Amino acid sequence: MTNSQLPPPQAVRYINTWLSRNNYSGVFPNDLALLLAENRRITRSPNVIKYGRIPFSKDSKGRISYRLEDIRDLCNNAIKPICEERLAIQLAKADAVAAGRNYYFKPATVEPEVTDEQLV
Repeated sequence: MTNSQLPPPQAVRYINTWLSRNNYSGVFPNDLALLLAENRRITRSPNVIKYGRIPFSKDSKGRISYRLEDIRDLCNNAIKPICEERLAIQLAKADAVAAGRNYYFKPATVEPEVTDEQLV
């Protein structure tokens, strides 16, 4: 294995380190070892649908490894947006509690753009 190839325990350690460096360790409750194991299954699983397929390789002895670039892409493109959304929800809940209100989560919706011709 080269330096850019990570076995599953090192990949989990890398993701945990990334989460703690970015202060997301408290908002990402998923079991990372399970996430990587589900990714290797042939059948569909909710985590594969949510985070996408993570490429992996097997050597001649059957040991699994992940490329460091693929794990970085997973962190930056799949885990980071989910953590930012969960962190925003936690902050909104804390603000609502501090103001003495109840907090109800409303998912972000995209409003269609209205042009001047449509207003006439």
